[in-house]
Amino acid sequence: MLEKTKVFLAVTAPDAARAQGMGMPCVCLYYRIGETGSLQRAQLQLSARGGLMGLYEAPGLALCQPEKLARDIQTECVRRGFGGVVVDFMPPPEETFQLESLCAALQRLQVRVYLPGELAHLGGRESMVIVPAAVSGGLFSEMVEALCDKYGILLIFSATRYKQSNRYVIVQTAALVLGLIVYIVFSVIDLEMLMKRWKLVAVFN
Repeated sequence: MLEKTKVFLAVTAPDAARAQGMGMPCVCLYYRIGETGSLQRAQLQLSARGGLMGLYEAPGLALCQPEKLARDIQTECVRRGFGGVVVDFMPPPEETFQLESLCAALQRLQVRVYLPGELAHLGGRESMVIVPAAVSGGLFSEMVEALCDKYGILLIFSATRYKQSNRYVIVQTAALVLGLIVYIVFSVIDLEMLMKRWKLVAVFN
């Protein structure tokens, strides 16, 4: 499992050259959705290639045309050798539909989308969930715990995709259903009745 985990170094444009010299794959936070809804990029060296494209802000998300923007992102990913695009911003609630449309358009173009846990529901089954480490502003253990609480089955699906099997997802889903059934059963049991018949309960225990 650990050997399948990918770790990326998040870098901004001024640190691009130094980060590439470290030999680690990078999330290149050089891109934004500008005020007119178009893709904008910081000045980069022609040699800057590989890793993941990073969108760090989107003041013009509401004005973008998802299909056109997705094609621009795909073109840039091919040109720079990016393996996908990371959404590293939190849109206002009224613009989440626009982001969902963009994610769907990117997936139709075979561009892999990486989303933070709070936005995982917008990306569909083909998106990947990212977990920020402590160096990027969050406490790693707390982020993992919060993600597991909210998206446990989704995380299991994402983490075991390389096995080409849904066995773990099926087991976890069955355990969830059984847990709900047990919860409902114990919710309707009259505990006072059991207390009166504690000797019978002790025998079957």
